[in-house]
Amino acid sequence: MTTSNPSGRQTPSSLSVITGGAEVGTFEPEKTPHELLVEHYERRTFTGGAVLGALPSPTWLIRGLLLKNSIATIYGQKGQGKTHYTLGMSLELARGGVWHGRKLVAAPVLYLVGEGSSAFVERLEAWQEFHNEPLPELFHSAHIEPAPQLVEGDEMRAFAELVVRRFGSMANSGLIVLDTFQTATVGLDEISARDMTVAIEALQGLRRATGSTVCPVHHAGKNLERGQRGHSSLGASMETELEITKEANSPNVTAKLVKMRAAADGGERSYRLNLVQLEPTLEDKAEALVLGLPAELRSVPVLTESDSADDPLVPRNEKLLVTMLESYDLADGLKRSDVERELGLKKSQAGTVLKELRDKNYVTNESPTTKRQVKEAYWLTDLGRSIAEGVRLRRAGHLVEQATSREEAF
Repeated sequence: MTTSNPSGRQTPSSLSVITGGAEVGTFEPEKTPHELLVEHYERRTFTGGAVLGALPSPTWLIRGLLLKNSIATIYGQKGQGKTHYTLGMSLELARGGVWHGRKLVAAPVLYLVGEGSSAFVERLEAWQEFHNEPLPELFHSAHIEPAPQLVEGDEMRAFAELVVRRFGSMANSGLIVLDTFQTATVGLDEISARDMTVAIEALQGLRRATGSTVCPVHHAGKNLERGQRGHSSLGASMETELEITKEANSPNVTAKLVKMRAAADGGERSYRLNLVQLEPTLEDKAEALVLGLPAELRSVPVLTESDSADDPLVPRNEKLLVTMLESYDLADGLKRSDVERELGLKKSQAGTVLKELRDKNYVTNESPTTKRQVKEAYWLTDLGRSIAEGVRLRRAGHLVEQATSREEAF
C-alpha cells in the first residue's frame, strides 16, 4: 500500500511494513487516550431516531414503583413503619407475590440489616406464621457487624461480590436493601454536598458492579414536607422516592410515591400492620419460670396491603373477574353493558360493581395495548388477573372434590 506525498513521489503507507520491496503486513498505530475517549463518546451518541433501537427502555422490578438496575430510597420518620414496609415488599418480591397492586415475577433480594438484627429475625418469624409458608429461597438477609461502608472501597467491593455470588445469573433483576443508609455511611455528614456526592457515587458503583437495584432505607427530616434527611442531592439522584407514614395509634400505614422518574408519581397506597402471636422464646419461658408466672406470647406486627388478595370478594365480583379473564380480556375491553348482561344487573348496579373493582385495583381504564385511558372500557390489572386465576383454580378444585365425593358414595 502506498500513498502520494506533495512532491508526487510514492512512499510506503504509515500502516504498511515493507521488506525487500514486498508488503508483508500492516499495523495500527497505538491510539492516544484522547482518541479512545472520543471514540467512546462517539459510540454513545446517536442521530435522530437511531437511539430508539440502540438503548433499552426502562424495565420494571415492580411496575410503577421500582426500576431494574436503579437506585431508590424508602424514608420516613422514626416509628412510622419504614422497615415493616421495606421488608414486606422484599419478601413479596422474593416469593413472586403481590405488591403495589401488581403480581410480581420472583426476584432475588439481599437485605443488609444494619441495626436491630434480633427484632428483624422476629419479624421474619412472624411473616412465616402469618402466611403459613417458609421464607422464600430468593430472600437473603445479611447480618454483618459493623455494616459494610459504602465509601470504603475494599468493603464495598467485597459486599458487591457477595451479592453477585448469591444472585448468580439473576443479578440483573435483583434488589439490594441497605437498612439503614446511616449505618452504611458512618462518619459522613448528611448535610454536606461533598459527602453526599461521594455516597451517591458509591451507591451507583454498587449498582453498576451488581446490575441490581439498590435501595437504602433512610430517615426523614424533622419537617416531613422537606423529604428525606440530609442534602437535597440525595433525593435528586434517586429514580424512586417512597415516603412512609403511619396513623397515630392505628395499624394503618401509607406509602406515598414522592418521586418516580419513569412513571407518574404522587400516588398513595394503604397498608395494614397485622399482629401475629408467636410462642414465647426459651429465654421468656425460663424467666417466667423463675418469676412463677405464665410465659406470655409475643405480639409481632406483619405488614400487608390493605387492598390485597386476602380481601374477600362477593360472588358476583368473583364471577365478573373470571368472565373477564376468560372472555373479555381483549383489545376493546369490558363495557358496562357487558356487565349488565353477564350478571343480570341494572345499569346503576353494573356501574357500582365496576367502581368496586376499580377501587381495589382489580380493573383499570388504561388500555394494555395503547396505554391510554378509555373511560367506558375496563381491563384486568395484574392483580385482578391474579385474583381471577386464583378463583378459577379454587372453583376447579371444588368441582374435583365434588366429583370425588360422588364416586366414593357409589
